[in-house]
Amino acid sequence: PSNVPASTIVVIRNNIKSEIFTANLNVSQSPLKETTTSNDFSISTLNAAQNNLINFKELSRSKVAVAGDETFIATFQGRKSATESLVNFKTLCLSRNGFGIIITAAYLPNEDQIIVTKLEDMIKSFTLKNP
Repeated sequence: PSNVPASTIVVIRNNIKSEIFTANLNVSQSPLKETTTSNDFSISTLNAAQNNLINFKELSRSKVAVAGDETFIATFQGRKSATESLVNFKTLCLSRNGFGIIITAAYLPNEDQIIVTKLEDMIKSFTLKNP
């Protein structure tokens, strides 16, 4: 749809649509300086979310290594506007060859735990192949 940013590569949506918000996972990329680490990119992405979301609250951070690259998965929540529902996000950010890759799951706080687990599994299974 037209409301999906041009930087988005893939969107996976729950096949059970909600009138409020449909759980989804998306992968996007943007250019970065070659020297930017995945951890630094994760921090800057989380800071951007904090500045762009209303009622932002970081819920957790867990360290992970993807293809030997140290970073973290951040779980946070917020609203895109004062009238929209509170949404939970899980984000994994990676830096590779001058590109930043952001894998984000988004779901309602009361989402079915089976859906949340599937989203978490997709994020944790993400990997990069060496060029």
